[in-house]
Amino acid sequence: MEILHCITTIQMGGAEKQLLTLVNEQIKLGLKVTIIYLKGEPELKKGFQKSGAVVIDYLANKNVLFQVLWMKKYLKSKKIIVHAHLSRSELFCAMCKADNYLVITKHNAERFFPKAPYLISKKLAQFVFFRADSCISISFAVEKYLQEISEIVKSRKTKVIHYGASMNSQTASRELDSLKSLHGIKKHFVLGTIARLVPQKNLGVLIKAFASYYKENNNSILILIGDGPLKSELHKLAKQLNVESQIIWISRTEKIPQYLSILDVFILPSNYEGFGLVLLEAMQAGTAILAANNSAIPEVMGRNYPGLYPTNQVHKLVEIIAACENQSFRNKLCGRYQSQLSKFNSAKMAEKVTACYRG
Repeated sequence: MEILHCITTIQMGGAEKQLLTLVNEQIKLGLKVTIIYLKGEPELKKGFQKSGAVVIDYLANKNVLFQVLWMKKYLKSKKIIVHAHLSRSELFCAMCKADNYLVITKHNAERFFPKAPYLISKKLAQFVFFRADSCISISFAVEKYLQEISEIVKSRKTKVIHYGASMNSQTASRELDSLKSLHGIKKHFVLGTIARLVPQKNLGVLIKAFASYYKENNNSILILIGDGPLKSELHKLAKQLNVESQIIWISRTEKIPQYLSILDVFILPSNYEGFGLVLLEAMQAGTAILAANNSAIPEVMGRNYPGLYPTNQVHKLVEIIAACENQSFRNKLCGRYQSQLSKFNSAKMAEKVTACYRG
């Protein structure tokens, strides 16, 4: 079986990293896999190639009309399964498919094109959905949201397949010590998050909670890893709250497992998440997790997970951060991870996805 994965970018992001995990597992299953991406820098290219996949750069950052004409010609001569990820690629593949079997994966609990007028976004999403032969949502929260706004319809073609985590993530303690020394945080209570600096991630709430907590706990520090359009606004907020110097700002890094492992507490304050792949990464790192109780987050962490707090309630977040000062409470949180991670096995995820290719 030959699979063509088409995705908007292969830069470092949740959907992109999860595709790499899927491709690794599909190669192990004996499938022939090709990757096409439409724009951006090929940050994950070496990872795909290392897995045994072929990466086609030819369409990246080209004119849209050229991309469509090339893809139509490419698909016309091939009996290949097309699997599209993220809205732009979904629309692209829906326009270009000939007799190919088309699978789309819905990675986000948001409108198809959030910046477009509602009706246009809805009609484009419906066009893609009805052109597709199978539609995968990465969580029940994503499926429910997209049904509520009528971008997809519950049918035999819709399935929920959660993200999968590879179970072999290890971090060298020597490298952890060097990172702590680098940032001068060996004796600090270290809080942190990893997120794009966009409204969805709700990082203003995290900075406000940290500022409130820091007033009584000046041995604490916040590591904020990510980049995005709200960077200057978040710096301004931190400065207004007199905690800018207590926040370590890191734009981009490939050392996600290492940074997760030096945190005492990882915090995800998002307004919503389609899944929250970073939650699996934090669980693998053995880091205590606090997260807003909304969308897919309780699906990933477990609905009775003690580290969930009411979204946007700064004082509740401050209270549960304070509870994490107690090592036994952090151990209680981490003690749930093994059973929870077993629900998100990457090999099983790949088997379920591959089954969708058979109709």
